[in-house]
Amino acid sequence: MSLFAYGQTGSGKSYSMVGYGADKGIIPLACAELFNRVAGTVEEGVQFKVRCAQRRLPPPLLLFSLPLTLLYSPPP
Repeated sequence: MSLFAYGQTGSGKSYSMVGYGADKGIIPLACAELFNRVAGTVEEGVQFKVRCAQRRLPPPLLLFSLPLTLLYSPPP
């Protein structure tokens, strides 16, 4: 699963992704669902490996990581 949040400072990216207080964001909700499903799997011999990573790209690096087709589309 991949999540991508982009927007102006103060636009609510962190709130949407992480949440605040009782208002859970996308990440804690997705993690809770994932681990509930893992815990609910009782088949013998089944193992799970869960990895998580977070990347924060400053705007100049973000620009260079986008496919060129998103940056420029020639007129039809």
